[in-house]
Amino acid sequence: MQLLGVRFCLVADPEQAESVADALTGLGLSNLIDAGVGPFAGAIFSASDDSWAEFWPSQPGMTEGVVLQFVVDDADAFAARALRQGMSVEGPVTVYGERIYFTVLPGGLAASFHSRVAQRLTVRGAGHDTSGADDSETMVEDDLEEAMRGPETRRKTRGRC
Repeated sequence: MQLLGVRFCLVADPEQAESVADALTGLGLSNLIDAGVGPFAGAIFSASDDSWAEFWPSQPGMTEGVVLQFVVDDADAFAARALRQGMSVEGPVTVYGERIYFTVLPGGLAASFHSRVAQRLTVRGAGHDTSGADDSETMVEDDLEEAMRGPETRRKTRGRC
């Protein structure tokens, strides 16, 4: 289990989100999605492929708040460990090629664990898993599925960054 990157996501009132993005741009950071025309649509300031800060205007389906996102090599394993530590975990959801689980850290900070979804390679009609999964990874999936069935754990997902 390895941490690959950290992301910060803020969804706020459109004026506040734009003000934060403008301040960071004023400090010399480059907004990767700045269109420069029309209303503010969001901003991403990237440090690497797996680490960045993103700022979005709130809108229907995007609740205002902060999410600390951990990019990891195996979100399933991190979720299973969080469940063993007594944390509540929601998910998984798969979006933008990532498998994501959500939790709330002590003090109320929303957090999520993201890992890339394994690719499948088809050779002459036969599916071959290219993820390198072995028996230990299968055991993690089994442990996670069992833990997710627990009565204290909700398995619903929400629209967050």
